[in-house]
Amino acid sequence: MESGVTDKMGVAPVVGGSYGSGKGCVLSLIGQRIIGKHHYTDVGHIDDVIGRFNASDMACPLLVFMDEGSWGGDRKQGGVLRNLLTETTHRLEQKNMPKETVDSYANFVFASNEDWIVPCDIGERRWLILQTDNRHAGSHTERNKSYFDAFHKVDARLVAHFLYTRDLSGFNPREVPRTKDRQQHVELSMGSVARWWNKCLQQQCVVGPERAWQDALEKRCVYQEYSRSHEAAHQRVGESQFWRALKKMAVWQERQEHRRPDFGPAARIRVVQFAALDASRAQFRGHVRDPLWEFGEGAI
Repeated sequence: MESGVTDKMGVAPVVGGSYGSGKGCVLSLIGQRIIGKHHYTDVGHIDDVIGRFNASDMACPLLVFMDEGSWGGDRKQGGVLRNLLTETTHRLEQKNMPKETVDSYANFVFASNEDWIVPCDIGERRWLILQTDNRHAGSHTERNKSYFDAFHKVDARLVAHFLYTRDLSGFNPREVPRTKDRQQHVELSMGSVARWWNKCLQQQCVVGPERAWQDALEKRCVYQEYSRSHEAAHQRVGESQFWRALKKMAVWQERQEHRRPDFGPAARIRVVQFAALDASRAQFRGHVRDPLWEFGEGAI
């Protein structure tokens, strides 16, 4: 962004952290003291950017700081946010005036204390997700005050000189490095089937801890276990859709078995036997396009 005002990064840094951890300090220095108020805007709600009457905030910014603003799980808003990162135009609306479309040079940074700040779907590379060091968050102790006072005394001219003279010839902002905090956002953005299966892989069981991973399981019991789970509480899908979704991320063998239940006559039932745990985890890592996806301490 420092090298040319017409360049859009197409990627947005996303910073999580506790209240008072200093998420906005660097942005305030760069935005208010270097870029200036005419081309920097600091907004506290997503509607200030993508809602009605956004002209005061989105007329001509080069940098937009979404301070404590998160998308809240609204898929429609998520799609609009993604477009804002890359589109070369955006819409402006003023009260009692017709809507207009203007050239967009805006780059975005998001910061919030919420766990789920932006929509980060599988394979998505629009977000650089980071976490602050929270050691100076919280109460205004003398130690914390001394730390932030020293930061605010930094000469903005020195920071500007560093930014404007930095060699960016080999820098590609769309080559987003993987961070450990990205996985949490992907998990929160997943559908209910993927979240449930990820949890199974973490806990190393599908239908209760008393059953071994590669036991043959009644097919209907697997779906029932999913239906009762916390992951399916708000986004539960039907049984056919469940198995179609699971097929994209898991491997199993299916067959009929002749079994006698606790009560009643014997019957032929459908059973499934999932691939070994290490193979199942490898399959899921391929599905989420992340070879370093973590399943917890000691996972293969």
